[in-house]
Amino acid sequence: MVSKTGHLFEQSVIEKYIESTGKCPVTGEELSADDLLSLKVSSTVKPRPVAASSIPGMLTLFQNEWDALMLETFTLKQQLETARQELGQALYQHDAACRVIARLIKERDDARQALAEARPSAVSAPAASAAPAAGAMEVDGASGMTPVVIGRLEANAKGLSKGRKKRQPPADQTTAEAIASFSALGSAKAHSKGHTCVDVHASEPLAATGGADGHVSLYDCATGTAKATLKGHTKKVHEVSLHPTKPIVLSCSADKTARCWNTDGEQLHVLSTHSGPVTACTLHSTGDYAVTASTDKSWALHDLETGSSVFVVGNGTAGASRPARTSCGATRQRALPHMQHAHAHAQCPHSALHAYPCSSRHTSTRDCQVTPAPASTRTASSWAPGRRPSCGSGT
Repeated sequence: MVSKTGHLFEQSVIEKYIESTGKCPVTGEELSADDLLSLKVSSTVKPRPVAASSIPGMLTLFQNEWDALMLETFTLKQQLETARQELGQALYQHDAACRVIARLIKERDDARQALAEARPSAVSAPAASAAPAAGAMEVDGASGMTPVVIGRLEANAKGLSKGRKKRQPPADQTTAEAIASFSALGSAKAHSKGHTCVDVHASEPLAATGGADGHVSLYDCATGTAKATLKGHTKKVHEVSLHPTKPIVLSCSADKTARCWNTDGEQLHVLSTHSGPVTACTLHSTGDYAVTASTDKSWALHDLETGSSVFVVGNGTAGASRPARTSCGATRQRALPHMQHAHAHAQCPHSALHAYPCSSRHTSTRDCQVTPAPASTRTASSWAPGRRPSCGSGT
């Protein structure tokens, strides 16, 4: 049958379609049974080709059709795989783009927030300059970083920086071979519960040790005798430090205090700034200040003359754990960068050995290493020719 749209259909099929829809299945136009015309064709059957008139010929035709079908299937599979790869790449690019967009949005929001916070702080900059620094703790009696204190520290830093560039090791500096030839001149039982720390004076034959019994002992290295026993701490002493130019001894303990003494055994000041055990102390290179650190995640700057706290910084990321030591008592403080900075500016207590302060040659006194004393006894041994005592425990 031929429709008015010019398409050819089988009669039974097109009549059923028109009866159900009333439209042409190809063009979608309105179509009725009257619009169909029958075609008159010859009823003569076209003879089969020679190849299809025998069984072998028919098998060949089937084989060819099968091969064509397989080839088409293979081509479709290739196209499907390619489409899958393209889709995966597109999804990956979309995901990456979403991540980049999210990161940029976050950075934009952070920048906007920082700008919003910076605007009011910029307006109140004169007032903010007089406020305490971020992270500073309010402590009763703390004088703060006054212009006088800042001027002292800056002047000292400038002096050290200038001298560091020109200073050279002296010709009479003690060599490694001389250190290796040191021998013990004598020993003394310092503490009943064992030693925890030791320090020697920069220029005088004086040594100080701290013990688990809470006592600090002073020794005359020239005679090998005990000079004084400083009693005040109620728990073990973590560190001792001898002032290089003044008759002052600084000690810190697990009893949450640091104490200043004179070399005659008299207690000068009790520094009770921290709420946890004080695990480290050091002297600033100005000689006027001391720095302490504690397990309460704080460190403090103290005035040695008045015994008052100048500046206290808390809210650290970690407390100042018990520092590792070299055999000459030099501190390896890794837990508190502020203490490392202060230690680098402090006068090395062992400058009698290498004849220049640590702040002028290296970043901390952990570069000062001396052969440890035998670990079999709990005594403080003197060493010759420098008479440098070391803890008998080998710490």
